[in-house]
Amino acid sequence: MNFLAMDLGGTTAKYAMSNEKGVILHEGKFFTASQNADELLDKILKLSHDFHQKYCIQGIGVSCAGIVHPHTGQMLGSSFNMPKGWHKAEVKAYLNSRLDMPVVVENDVNSAALAELWLGAGRNLHTFICLAMGTGIGSGIIIDKKLYYGANYRAGEIGYIHANKGATSYWERHASTLALVNRVKIAFEMNRRAKEEIDVIDGKYIFDLINSDSLIKNIVDDWADILARGIADAAYILNPQAVILGGGISEQGPMLLELLQPKIDVYCAPGFTTNIKIAELGNHAGKLGVVKRLLDEYFTMV
Repeated sequence: MNFLAMDLGGTTAKYAMSNEKGVILHEGKFFTASQNADELLDKILKLSHDFHQKYCIQGIGVSCAGIVHPHTGQMLGSSFNMPKGWHKAEVKAYLNSRLDMPVVVENDVNSAALAELWLGAGRNLHTFICLAMGTGIGSGIIIDKKLYYGANYRAGEIGYIHANKGATSYWERHASTLALVNRVKIAFEMNRRAKEEIDVIDGKYIFDLINSDSLIKNIVDDWADILARGIADAAYILNPQAVILGGGISEQGPMLLELLQPKIDVYCAPGFTTNIKIAELGNHAGKLGVVKRLLDEYFTMV
């Protein structure tokens, strides 16, 4: 069986054809930045028709940022960078009315959590939190091998935990990858580092220099402490077997684990300490997660 899976972002949409074992057979992308919701839905529909004619796909999965009703597939809210009107798009209804095949729509971080449960770092776990770190921090929560959605399908917005006093002092403003990058840039500017050096700062650049630049080392250590405190708070609430770290910063793998695990062990009381794992599926996680949902909801094989 073949499925078309899409991971929609504010700038680009990545798509792939996967079989029932999660093997990617074909992939590509298209730009979404200049489109409104109707244009994006039309593009998804055309792509679905093309793939069905060429590969006889058996279902379509759509992963995207924002709050999604998991049953109706309607958007209940979306991030600021998604196409105009996407925050209320009825994605599943639109595709179901035009295509004779199963359709699922899921939040992108929830999709990543499902994918890691199926084929990645969570495949031997039953209860874990999957963190997606980038411009903010989101999470997908797996309890007893099932996604936990919450009363209004908004569970997992962990980035909005309050880190300090103040209505908008969110954890992600201090602990996201973007927060780390911005802190290093500000410190470099204050220390009159070369503009060429400042312009190339990203997560990889920072970790490449962590052992040779004392300024970066101190900033990263403080950032990791804030990140560890938030993870420890989540561990007290859910008592997961593990917290899986995803997003671009997770590519720093062993170095990131070496920084975080000892700090988390300090902040967690005995019995609450949780293991940190690195996500294994990278950019395919969002797409593979909706394939997993299609298999679980419409087909007998898993």
